[in-house]
Amino acid sequence: MTTACSAETPDQPQSDPASPAASAQPGEPATPASPIAARTSQFSKTTDCRVIESTSEEGGYFKHACNGPAGHSLTVTESDLRQNVEVNFPDGATANLKLSSATQRSGFNKVGETVEWRGTGEGAAWKPDALVLRYLVQDQPEATTDTPYLLVVRLDGTKSCITHEVAPGASQSDQARALADDPTVGQCLS
Repeated sequence: MTTACSAETPDQPQSDPASPAASAQPGEPATPASPIAARTSQFSKTTDCRVIESTSEEGGYFKHACNGPAGHSLTVTESDLRQNVEVNFPDGATANLKLSSATQRSGFNKVGETVEWRGTGEGAAWKPDALVLRYLVQDQPEATTDTPYLLVVRLDGTKSCITHEVAPGASQSDQARALADDPTVGQCLS
């Protein structure tokens, strides 16, 4: 999955600094932890996926299965240099995020290599209820670099959807995490 293997920008999602599982790393959020108790992150990689379908005709089509935490997984498809993500739930439900239409960005795009899953609980009882994924878009015609947005996704079975698109900036990860941790903020973008 060549397009998802590109280098991430320095503002990758990080674990919640108040979480016992968090480790001290440069670039961790400078703001205090969310007031919602026991919110933690687990991470998965779109580079650790397996190809389940592909064709090389007309620019190529690829479909990848990517493992996630707590029985969840992602299906990442690529066609015409644009990617989309489906979230697969342990109960068999699937939610198509429709990245291009939800964000209203039709330029070439790809999903970043790190996906942050936000949730509550400990050990085997940990369950994600949101995710934050990096969405790299060529916003301008003839662009040579991608604009790195963070998309906040509310996880609710087949009703899962993108609720926020956070623009690049110094506190991008902090903003995305705060939005992911507050279920009362935001309606579906599409």
